[in-house]
Amino acid sequence: MGVGVRMKQILIVDDSHVSVRLFTALLESPDYQVRVAWTGKDALAACAASRPDLVLLDLHLPEMDGFEIARRLKADAHTRDIPILAITAYGHGHATVEALRAGADHFMAKPFSGVELREVVAAFVR
Repeated sequence: MGVGVRMKQILIVDDSHVSVRLFTALLESPDYQVRVAWTGKDALAACAASRPDLVLLDLHLPEMDGFEIARRLKADAHTRDIPILAITAYGHGHATVEALRAGADHFMAKPFSGVELREVVAAFVR
């Protein structure tokens, strides 16, 4: 990374420690600063406080699901431009349509490869 180039901030929103460890390991690099929010409330607060360059958003979360988080982020003028990558084990079909309607910019169904994740993330944080 060149002098004066800011690290891209990626916020992982997931309640699974296994998923968070996996995403962090796949994305750790000198180019990215990876942060974690374990709940929807924490995700909204983190986005408001320090606008990340990308949100990796699990759709299946307790208390506030990823669909609602996406809707709230996109409804707020301060956070609406943050790209959201919805990630879930729900599969395709209905979940894809609902995630995109809620405001997700892209959808990835588990399982996916590390290469695929890195490529999609790189495309969003350019």
